[in-house]
Amino acid sequence: MTHPFDIATRLIPLAEGLFRGETTKAYGNMAGPYGGITAANMLQAVLQDPRHAGVPVSITVNLCGAVGDGTFDISVRPVRQGKYIQHWAVELVQNGQVLTTASVILAARGESFDHQAAMMPDAPPYDTCPVVKMAGPLPWLAAYDFRFVEGAPDFSHPPGPGPNPARSVQYIADNPPRPLDYLSLCAMIDSFVLRVFTVRPQFGPMASVSITAHFTGHADEIKAQGTVPVLGVVDAARFGGNFHDQTMQLWAQNGKLLATGSQMVWFKT
Repeated sequence: MTHPFDIATRLIPLAEGLFRGETTKAYGNMAGPYGGITAANMLQAVLQDPRHAGVPVSITVNLCGAVGDGTFDISVRPVRQGKYIQHWAVELVQNGQVLTTASVILAARGESFDHQAAMMPDAPPYDTCPVVKMAGPLPWLAAYDFRFVEGAPDFSHPPGPGPNPARSVQYIADNPPRPLDYLSLCAMIDSFVLRVFTVRPQFGPMASVSITAHFTGHADEIKAQGTVPVLGVVDAARFGGNFHDQTMQLWAQNGKLLATGSQMVWFKT
């Protein structure tokens, strides 16, 4: 059977630089698909274009408006081609409106100086951590297995007297299992519960407005992860004026840092 993720990121070429996709219920959010699957579709469009060269290095996605259920079109345009690095501009249009824009960077990566300054946090083996079933009416939460080491969101109790810690450490895997690749890594960078809900567990209007993923891992390291859950770390520094930041890391089982990310989140109150 085709994995639900591959169905959700299936694009049909219409013309040079133009592709058509369709939303699926499996990755539905409060309105349309959740941001991670939209980001993966933006990256998929570039990777399906025969003019692309190299592997993904970075993507920044600006979520201008909610994508509605149904079909959408993605246009891609190579902005600049250098000797090693290729820049792309991407737009998602639905019903004549631009709802998402993105900047994608591909590169020819080779042997070079290699040093990892960051250290993977200590965590027990993933199979010793219980799977946390996320509550709420958002279908996309069921598309992942979440196993929390620290900072699990509390869906069952009213908010306490003070803010909770913003940091969470958790294992993340596709449900059902799927071998990790650039597309699923791109989506997983947005699979963390928004920090405003973890810090103050109240349901209310909230949404990501910009998501950036940097692919720090090499292609062979991403492939070697297979279906084993990645270890995710997420934190935030400041809440106020209806916005908060969010920073993310995704780690391989061997301690290699596969991806980092940053996010800007809007919340109403």
